[in-house]
Amino acid sequence: MNLSNLDKPPPVRIFLDSRNAVQYENGRTDQPFFAFPTPIQCPNHYDMNITLEQLTVPCSWYSVNASNNQFKFSYEETDGATLVTSTITLTVGNYSGKQLATEVETKMNAVSGVSGYSVTYDFKTNKFTIANATAYAHIIYFDNVSNPYELLGFPNNTTKTDKPLTSTNVADLTGGRHSIVVKSNIIQQGTISSKHHNSNILARVGVDVPNGNILTYHNTQHIGCRIRGNPYIPNLLIKLYDERETEIDLNGLHFQCMILITFTPIGITTPNYINKLPATHPMYQTYLQYAQAVAPPTANFDGQFFAYKKQPTFYNGSA
Repeated sequence: MNLSNLDKPPPVRIFLDSRNAVQYENGRTDQPFFAFPTPIQCPNHYDMNITLEQLTVPCSWYSVNASNNQFKFSYEETDGATLVTSTITLTVGNYSGKQLATEVETKMNAVSGVSGYSVTYDFKTNKFTIANATAYAHIIYFDNVSNPYELLGFPNNTTKTDKPLTSTNVADLTGGRHSIVVKSNIIQQGTISSKHHNSNILARVGVDVPNGNILTYHNTQHIGCRIRGNPYIPNLLIKLYDERETEIDLNGLHFQCMILITFTPIGITTPNYINKLPATHPMYQTYLQYAQAVAPPTANFDGQFFAYKKQPTFYNGSA
């Protein structure tokens, strides 16, 4: 008997466009919520496999954003005086090295009781230098939650000096966003590793295009996440994060993705593997028992491809 021909639930492909979400969590287009016209139910004796097949995202986030645009700055108004502390808040946006140096310099001189701070960017070394015309002491604190230490090339700690201060590391003008982590509400286990079952991470996608471009991802290996426990999915929430678990703000633009849902008999690897076993093997018998016990799939998801809209409509593969 060819076990691969046994009846099993057909795959389900779902096209999602964030424009068509019924609502947005926190009012953000990178956090769309979709409600399915018919809930997706995993049959008994099967596990559900969910795969992010395709993703298209506009790289519309800012390199300087709410997660990295503040640092504290202490300075002497006169030599030996008590230090005065202020918070520097950089304007959200995208910057070249020279533009960011000008922004930091402008903001430091705007709050300082002693003017004369200069900030420069070296294109050869990709480092910033902060200097002052006086020898007064100043302290830069890169230790608050929303700080640009990687953006400016400094370590994440406190630096005190009365001399020009040059970045310890090269500056990361991308804002430190090198990947997109796609999460969903399908399973809420709080896991942070996509290597484990029941993870709410669907995929990690490397950012290989600059800001202002379109990032595209194709999961050619069809690697996904297996969900156990007879899952029932009436809706889907998709969220985009960076590698630091910081939400990515697309600034009002929208993204699209394709989700593939397949079903695997519980405890079984692949039908081809089972076919190689003798008919008397316990695993062979178990496969037969589970496969024969499964009821035929519902007509709503019988091999159909559908696109989610606010007024959901199902389409067959030729539409």
